[in-house]
Parts: sequence; C-alpha cells; structure tokens
Amino acid sequence: MTDATPAARRDTAWYACLFCGHPRADALQALHALAAEVDDIVRIGRTTAHEVAHHKLHWWREEIVRLAQGQPLHPLTRRLQAGSGTAAWATLADLLDAAQLELGGIVADEITDLDTLDQRRHGTHQRLATALLAEDPSLAAQLQAMADALGRAVGRASATAAPLQSARAGRLGLPLMPLAAAGLPDSALESGLAEALATPGHRAAVSALVQSEAKRGQLALQEARGHFEALPVAQRVAQRHAAVFLALTTASLQRIIRRPADRLHEPDQAPPWRTLLLAWRAARAA
Repeated sequence: MTDATPAARRDTAWYACLFCGHPRADALQALHALAAEVDDIVRIGRTTAHEVAHHKLHWWREEIVRLAQGQPLHPLTRRLQAGSGTAAWATLADLLDAAQLELGGIVADEITDLDTLDQRRHGTHQRLATALLAEDPSLAAQLQAMADALGRAVGRASATAAPLQSARAGRLGLPLMPLAAAGLPDSALESGLAEALATPGHRAAVSALVQSEAKRGQLALQEARGHFEALPVAQRVAQRHAAVFLALTTASLQRIIRRPADRLHEPDQAPPWRTLLLAWRAARAA
C-alpha cells in the first residue's frame, strides 16, 4: 500500500497492510487487492454489467487454478506466488463461490446462513492472510480459529455499516426471515428497503436487527481476540495485520450500535486521522 491511495479508498485492509511490518507484506497487499477486485466485480454486476461480471468471475476461477499450479497470469496472482509459493491458494475458490452467490442475488434466510456466507467470503480472506504471515506451523489450528472468528466479525461489520446503500446495490447483508418477522413486506426485502424505512415501525425494526447483527459481530470479535492474545509474543508481532483488523472492526461495530435509527442511510465512516491513530496503536501494542 502506498500513500498515493486516496483517503476515501483507505479501508481496514489498507491500514492493516500499512502497519504489517512483515517480509510478506507485498503478497498480503496483493491478496487484499484481489479480494477488492472480486468485490468490485460483484458490486458492478449487481447494478449494471451482470453478464460481464459472470465472465470475469469465471476467468478468476480459472486463474486461481493456474495460481495453485504455479502458473498465474495476472499481476496480482503473480505477486501472491512470488511472495509465498502456491500453498493454500486453491482455497480462494471459496471466496469466488461467495461472490457467485452474491452476484446471483442469493440472500441469507436465517442467521445461520449468514455465518456460512461470511465464512466463505470474509473467513477465507482472513484465513489466507493469517496463514501467509504465520511463522509457527504448530499454531495453525489456533490461527485458523482466530481467522474464522475475525471473518465473521468483519462480515457483520460490513453488512451493518450501510444497510440501505447495500440494499440499493442488491447486496443485502441482513437475514430475510427476521426482517419478514418484523413486518417488512416482500417488496421491501428485495429492492424497496429504503422506501420501507420511511415508515417509523419498519425503520425501528431494521435498526433493531442491525444492532443485533452488530452485537453478534462483537461476540465474534471477542472470540478472535481471545485467540490472538493467547498467541506467543513473537507470533502476535507477526500477526499485527490481525491486530489492526481487530481494533478497527471493534471501533466500527461500536459506532454502528450507537447509531440512531434515523441515520441508517449514512455509511459508517470515521475520520481518517482517527483510524490511522487507532491502527498504529493496535500494531504497536501487538
């Protein structure tokens, strides 16, 4: 990551890489850039170029196979190979599976379905990042458990940060059954969620669900933090990337929980200087 990155595009991954301080930082940056590329494909595909997005995801699926075989073509996958070899990259297919589901408009019915989707998307991402920075093979199971919990937390933070914007983009990250139980009509569950929120009763119901999901994210964070703090000191230093994710996701979920119902349309966004300071402190304390 470079300082030339526009502030508006600096997300948690950018700050985590900034303070990573690991020899494999370039491969880590490439991993995050690849995940962002897939995310952009889904976002654009859900609103405009749907068929083009399908073709792009298919190409990336083939590219992951080439990466696992040690023959990548894309600059990002070449950086991944150069930074870490070919081990475990085949699991990127899980991230592409999640992207395919999102592109197809698949939305979770129940809360348990959300955990599965978060595991495929964010959990896979965090597992690969954690494994990339790992320096002690004997800690693989503990690091995997940390990454899985962190992935669930990141997923809930992403889903609740801007639910109205996500709904308008066709990427509703809230479970359908609790929304229906709260009295929202079927039309609102598909594309009219913003309009439904004009009704005070619906707005309050969605706000309550957003807070409930954010609190589930906090529980996952507690689990992830427990695994992180149980690591030997040297391994916590190697996993500073996770420390920054823990700190920034914690702050994001706290802001979301405090947000009133009439501000659901506003995206969660802290001042860059505050985020930078929090990320630096988390990395320094790791």
